[in-house]
Amino acid sequence: MNIKTVRVLLICSLLLNVLMGIYVGKRAYFILSGKSKMAGLECDEQCRYFKKILKFEMDKNEKDEIVFLGNSLTEYNDWSVMFGDQHLKNRGIEGDNTIGILKRLEEVLSSRPRKIFLEIGINDVLGYSHGYPLPENYGDERILTNYEEIIVQIKKQSPGTLLFLQNILPVSEERSRAGNYNERIKNLNQSLESLSKKYQCTYIDLYQGFEERGSLKRAFTYDGIHITKEGYEVWKKKIEKYVKD
Repeated sequence: MNIKTVRVLLICSLLLNVLMGIYVGKRAYFILSGKSKMAGLECDEQCRYFKKILKFEMDKNEKDEIVFLGNSLTEYNDWSVMFGDQHLKNRGIEGDNTIGILKRLEEVLSSRPRKIFLEIGINDVLGYSHGYPLPENYGDERILTNYEEIIVQIKKQSPGTLLFLQNILPVSEERSRAGNYNERIKNLNQSLESLSKKYQCTYIDLYQGFEERGSLKRAFTYDGIHITKEGYEVWKKKIEKYVKD
């Protein structure tokens, strides 16, 4: 191969990289700006999941952050407005589970937050995932293994961070029937409490505040899983002293 051929190949390679960079850059712009449909780029659940992660990566770290980390139950509330504190950062993503939390933990810990309020697990139980797919034969033992690894990584990477484990909320009776979910949630919560003692984390029992006859109180939900404004007020009372301390 002569020098001229090598130069042509190098120029073609450079041009291809430039064009690819322009394409990726435009695609990222349209997705982040919410104009994906205008550009013919549909943004499905998985796309929105990774769009959220990209946004978090681009956010500037601040000192003394208090991070609310979890799934849609965390995402759907404005914690900084609720507590009147701009240090509160919402790192909830709809459809997330313990696998997703492990994958994005590095970004969460990059600011060395003062506190983390972790709420995760319901999508693991229900078999939901908008981000990383759940493996076959995914059961409670694996969920607890993931949960423990989350705790270990937080302790290891950010030892000065205070970790608050918020247990898993029940679902409605109708939702639970499909897989005896509330019984599984109850058992998992017992194990989460044991983990909190093992690693000296603060355990917050949200379940008891939302449970009625073994299921999620009807007054606190609009779809059997997600909670109403009244439900978030109950949540606030459960954690207020830990947030403000």
